[in-house]
Amino acid sequence: MLTNIGFETGSLSPWVRTTPHGPCGGTPGSITNSSCHSGTYCMYDGSLECADQISQQFTATAGKVYV
Repeated sequence: MLTNIGFETGSLSPWVRTTPHGPCGGTPGSITNSSCHSGTYCMYDGSLECADQISQQFTATAGKVYV
């Protein structure tokens, strides 16, 4: 279903950075290997007064259970 869930490719792809609601300052989020909680790579949220938002599209079948 979702891919690159831990950003371990070192890239944001296939995640897509989406526009947060409301005014934000700072810098857009990016993938980094500095100060990650776990793993080698993580997303750094550089925005101020709001959170960066990312999304990923996937195909699902109604009524099917995914684990």
